[in-house]
Amino acid sequence: MKAEKKTKENLINEITELRKRISELEEDDREKFRQLRMFAAHLQSVQEEERTRIAREIHDELSQTLTMLQIDLADFVSELNKKDPKTHAPFIGKVAAISKAIGDIIEVGHRIAREMRPSILDDLGFMAAAEWQINEFRKKTGMKCEFNKGHIIAFNKEFTTALFRILQEALSNVARHAGATEVIVDIYMKDGSVILKVEDNGKGIEERKISDGHSLGLLGMRERVTLLSGELSIYSKPGEGTAVIAYIPVGRHAL
Repeated sequence: MKAEKKTKENLINEITELRKRISELEEDDREKFRQLRMFAAHLQSVQEEERTRIAREIHDELSQTLTMLQIDLADFVSELNKKDPKTHAPFIGKVAAISKAIGDIIEVGHRIAREMRPSILDDLGFMAAAEWQINEFRKKTGMKCEFNKGHIIAFNKEFTTALFRILQEALSNVARHAGATEVIVDIYMKDGSVILKVEDNGKGIEERKISDGHSLGLLGMRERVTLLSGELSIYSKPGEGTAVIAYIPVGRHAL
């Protein structure tokens, strides 16, 4: 009996020790996960700062340099016209073509800068930027896109940027993969959270692809939503379209 009692005590001690070890491992995993989240948030912040810097350089410095070049070409054409326009006509035509090409490059630069960091996001806020993005989506894809917007409060830069990127990625996924003809975007507030819903009438997504960690678009949206303590839900069936819904609590991000 004593031996049996001792064996039970040893077993209880081993189980207790095992539970303690499991608890320590779980705590260690939670701490590592927390650190990874902090690192991911830092990377996104750095990425946005870099996008802003590059967008500013493209929009301001590069565009200004090219604009000055256009002005110099215009002055050059003016001088040629003063001397002998008939003799210099071929050169004038070529210079005009170069000037037009420079103008096209400036416009492309402005478009890239807007997509990287639209100034309207900082100047007029999220809703104005969302409307601009949806209009750009309509122009690029030719799809019908309905925008239903409710009243939302003002947010800080971190929240505004993340919400805009989620919308941008959701629309980008529709354009690239959905094969849709119509999209509905709903943005409103409910119970202290912002609800962002992007629904299309496209070919849908298979269940296995929704949870596939290799889908960078979905992964990026999930990460942004999670960093804001929100939830991302995706409802889809092949042939029946897709709905992407982000639920994000405003909390400390309200202004």
